[in-house]
Amino acid sequence: MTDSVHNLLSALVHGKSADDYVFICANGKPMRDLRGTSQNACAHAGVSDLLFHDLRRTGARNLRKAGVAEGIIMKIGDWRTLSVFERYANVSRSDMNDAILKLQESENRVE
Repeated sequence: MTDSVHNLLSALVHGKSADDYVFICANGKPMRDLRGTSQNACAHAGVSDLLFHDLRRTGARNLRKAGVAEGIIMKIGDWRTLSVFERYANVSRSDMNDAILKLQESENRVE
């Protein structure tokens, strides 16, 4: 968990007991399903086609691009098999282009 996410969640639970819900509606009732809320937030952010579940895939891609080992990414995302992880951690065309640029840079340093 990043510091910013930890800080946001800490603010959400501040003053609550262990039995209280973390996410509550404006009327004080617990949120039992975040789909509508996340769809509304995405629409307001201008990414209405984003699904909440896509964030897991984005996280895996960002961790991979940051150079984090696949085994660690799998533990963070709770993927138990490499085949399922590979299905989620898609490699984009820009990822492949970045890899080729890194290879070219390393070859230029050797020459």
